Amino acid sequence: MPTCGNYKLRKKLGEGGFGAVYLAKHIDTKKKVALKIIKPEMMEHVNMDDIEKEVEILKQIDHPYITKLVEAGHCELSSRGRTNEVYCIALEVASGGELFDFISMTGAFSEDVARYFFHQFLDALEYMHEKGISHRDLKTENILLDKDFNLKIADFGYASEKGSNQTQVGTPDYMAPEILQGEKYSGQIADIFGAGLILFMMHAQSKAFLKAEQSDPY
Repeated sequence: MPTCGNYKLRKKLGEGGFGAVYLAKHIDTKKKVALKIIKPEMMEHVNMDDIEKEVEILKQIDHPYITKLVEAGHCELSSRGRTNEVYCIALEVASGGELFDFISMTGAFSEDVARYFFHQFLDALEYMHEKGISHRDLKTENILLDKDFNLKIADFGYASEKGSNQTQVGTPDYMAPEILQGEKYSGQIADIFGAGLILFMMHAQSKAFLKAEQSDPY
């Protein structure tokens, strides 16, 4: 069975351009985590400053509706007789999967169900903003559910502690118009715009825009 540092990798949960996320179990404590591993072949291409910034932001966060950081750092990935040095981030497991998939499976939420989830979401968002942190990539794919169907905001790769931003990051379907147009923007205001689109998705089971424009009637 492949190992990464002190963890045994159980199964792959997802994969992106630079890395993959595995369900893993600590060899000694048996604690299960979601282990985000930068692919060995991508270690020379990723900006480690960005990765470490994400970790530093996660270290500041302790909230029931935000995924918790367990640990992070360089470790050895051993698989099929080969060993490579990688960087990994261990996070608490949210076994209920993505909110996007849950909406796709159940259909549009009733008002009561939407209120239940959105109240948790706003509680977490207010907490982040009070700490001066903006997420900048809020979408239903970056909201997870735990085993008790509590919401967990995840993926802080684009998070920022700057009041004003101009870098175009995020997902076009959820971006505020000022980001798409390359203007300076407030990360926190952009988060609030994304929150509205998430609520729309909960009620309508579809996205409000492909790309938001200043002329849109919403």
